[in-house]
Amino acid sequence: MTKDKIIELYDRVCHLIFVARIKDAFDVIEKLLEEAKDSDLSDRYLTQKTTYQNIVKYTFSGVEDPNRDKILSSVIKGVLELNDVLRKK
Repeated sequence: MTKDKIIELYDRVCHLIFVARIKDAFDVIEKLLEEAKDSDLSDRYLTQKTTYQNIVKYTFSGVEDPNRDKILSSVIKGVLELNDVLRKK
């Protein structure tokens, strides 16, 4: 993958997070991970994605979680940090 393509995908993730399309941001991050071939980063990705999927599942199930916003903010922060690391790889 070219440096320009990596920067394009990086920018796309940032935009998707900004417009609250978190699931789509995960899809783009996955493309960057395929290129990086780094198991530690893949583990970080899976942790963030699983946490996000649980938030969505519990929200749609009607479960009230007073920490939902805090957890979601943590996931978003984790995705942006992962995106930064992947851009530099």
